[in-house]
Amino acid sequence: MQPVIRVVMLPVLLAFMVGCKAVPQKPQAVEIDAATQITEPSPGKALIYFMRTSNYGWMMPSPVYDNDKYIGSIAMEIGVSGFVAKKKTHIAYETDPGKHMFTVYSENVDFLPAELAAGKTYYVQVRPVMGIWKIRFYLTPQQGQLPQNELDNVIAQAGQLKATEDGRQWAAANMADYQKTKAEWWEKYQARPAGERLELRPEHGR
Repeated sequence: MQPVIRVVMLPVLLAFMVGCKAVPQKPQAVEIDAATQITEPSPGKALIYFMRTSNYGWMMPSPVYDNDKYIGSIAMEIGVSGFVAKKKTHIAYETDPGKHMFTVYSENVDFLPAELAAGKTYYVQVRPVMGIWKIRFYLTPQQGQLPQNELDNVIAQAGQLKATEDGRQWAAANMADYQKTKAEWWEKYQARPAGERLELRPEHGR
């Protein structure tokens, strides 16, 4: 049984740098447990890999939701003695097939409507871009934009991230602001041209 590694985000430094909403007010942790890595969906389930493939904005966590259910936050790994190892990381999320609405929350909220098929594995890039006050994130379903071997390398290079009680408490404490930001950005999402409103479809899975 391999040890569980604690991955702690840097709320004090982040608060100093960006001074705005959605930054945890206490250490928000996720766990990496290489011994329980999910590599395929359980019978009757779909599996989605949410991954960050860029080190840009590495200090900023990207909280991911499924129909307002907090899945977890993708953060870069912090090693012993505070040494920062900027690794590409991911969440492996098993869920029921059918319709979902995935979101990622930061300065903005981005949306990814999904219809999932049982037994399929899906890949979603959590893409950072520069915002006004801090990093924004967007959800991009992978349909060949990135080579499959690059996606596989992200999954293989570290254990999968899991939400902790600190993370769930942070999500609960920030739910009102998340809902407010979500409502504001839903209007912007709907105003996008149809070709820019990305979706995750059954046939996108492997």
